[in-house]
Amino acid sequence: MAVKSEQTLTEKTKGSAECYKRACQVIPGGVAANIKYFPPYPLVMEKGHGSKLYDVDGNEYIDYLLCNGALIFGHGCQEVFDAVTKQMRDSGTTIFGTPHRLEPEMAEKLIELFPGIERVRFTNSGSEATLLAIRIAVAYTGKEKLAKFEGHYHGGYDRVLLSVNPDLAEAGDADSPNTVPESKGIPDYYVDQTVVLPFNDFEATEKILRAHADEIAGLIMEPVLGGFIPADESFMLKLRTLTEELNIVLIMDEVKTGFRLSLGGAQNVYGIKPDLTTL
Repeated sequence: MAVKSEQTLTEKTKGSAECYKRACQVIPGGVAANIKYFPPYPLVMEKGHGSKLYDVDGNEYIDYLLCNGALIFGHGCQEVFDAVTKQMRDSGTTIFGTPHRLEPEMAEKLIELFPGIERVRFTNSGSEATLLAIRIAVAYTGKEKLAKFEGHYHGGYDRVLLSVNPDLAEAGDADSPNTVPESKGIPDYYVDQTVVLPFNDFEATEKILRAHADEIAGLIMEPVLGGFIPADESFMLKLRTLTEELNIVLIMDEVKTGFRLSLGGAQNVYGIKPDLTTL
């Protein structure tokens, strides 16, 4: 059955196969991000409309991913299209490279929506937001280590590309995970400076955090692992109390959950205020 399914796939997606082959000549791995690859080759899209995607062979798909939630209104939403077009007509561009009158208005709206946000700094990406949040935590506490949960993703840079999808042979005990690099090229410094925690296991997490409290500047986490495994409410509440006690900056990475679980993100659902929020 699996062989037959793969044969059907390759027959219907010859254009994707050809595009992938071409991409491999100029893009490492043939994809712009590793997560976009799956065997025998990734499907290559041509366009989207509403809830549907259409590949280069004309096949139609229901888009459940919606660009990890960024396209929550679907493809080609008329209201969004009209608003962006109006902004282009009225202002002549979408970015100025200078301060803009709408920046404080946007910041005020975010502060209104998110319980844990008091001030806003705009960044170019979620990865840049998490990177700067970690730097703030180190500067504020004077400590240098970072704590993160096994399985949580916060960007593709050295500081956080650890124990995201570790091999079970290297991962260590469930209640005391090892720090495992996700890629070659990550210096040992970041491995040594990162403490990995077991998600949704407060007893084990508390034990590790207390043992390293004098070294850990911040704890960064996804309130919903990968966008689909939520933290237990009691786990979140206890974690917030513990990090305050230990002077560990709690960084809630809401790049995936912000505006999706609620307009105020996961922190609004859980009823807690993180020290820093990334969107």
